[in-house]
Amino acid sequence: MKIPFSKIKPFLRFVRFLNIDSTSKFVPVTPYDARLFFVLDGNGIIMADGKTYTLKKHSVIFINSGVRYHHIIPDRFVSYLAINFDFTYEHSDKSIPIPPEPDESYNKDNIVEHIRFCDIPEFDDVLLIPSMASIKNKLIAMETEFSKKDSLYELSLSSSLISVLIQMTRHLLSHRLSSHNTDLSGEIMNFIQENFNQNLSNKKLGEMFHYHPVYISNIIKLNTGYPLHQFLKNIRITNAAQMLTTTNKSIYEIALDCGFYDASHLIRSFKEIIGITPQQYRDTGQ
Repeated sequence: MKIPFSKIKPFLRFVRFLNIDSTSKFVPVTPYDARLFFVLDGNGIIMADGKTYTLKKHSVIFINSGVRYHHIIPDRFVSYLAINFDFTYEHSDKSIPIPPEPDESYNKDNIVEHIRFCDIPEFDDVLLIPSMASIKNKLIAMETEFSKKDSLYELSLSSSLISVLIQMTRHLLSHRLSSHNTDLSGEIMNFIQENFNQNLSNKKLGEMFHYHPVYISNIIKLNTGYPLHQFLKNIRITNAAQMLTTTNKSIYEIALDCGFYDASHLIRSFKEIIGITPQQYRDTGQ
């Protein structure tokens, strides 16, 4: 099942501390629900989906359901906080921890759910974030909450897990934009700046640049701090203000040139952002 990341409502099934040292024994296993491992101390190695991931203190690794993984025994020790969860509440009736199984007993038909994402594909299989110290205290608080099981603890844990996953996603998107997608981000922002008078939407931009509308929305929000409609309005008002003081065009003509539906639309938007009407702005010669 593919969904946008904004639609998740995670169900936390189990959270625990997991300590591994040179005397521990592990075999390759495959989980039936999603896994999150956060390194509290030490250094660890996990093989997942055929790749080797080296983890240090404050690293976090996500492993989706159905993805085979193997804890490699460390030279000294590694201490994890581990979470088993689903991205949705669809199978919240299965509240008892579901252990992963080794190859000889694993049955893919028993997977609880396997969510894939149309906008954040990094969560489809395995995701490693090398340093994520900002989520440590929240994760430890979640283990305490799970152990106590006070009233409404499941709802509280779901809310906390959403917060953790959002922090991970923001880190991921920020890194994504600052590295291999810098050129794409620049292309999109330049296009908006040069075509602000057109009827633009995340869907249209997605079709043009061949990305999901939610991903386009994330790029714009990360670059400007605003959703597309507000960013467009700001650009249009800025250009309208310039035209009011540098041309003799009517309010109606300026409205159309800047991408507004009509003069009334420009007047409402202008007063909302600038605080006065376009005519008052022109009269004062600002």
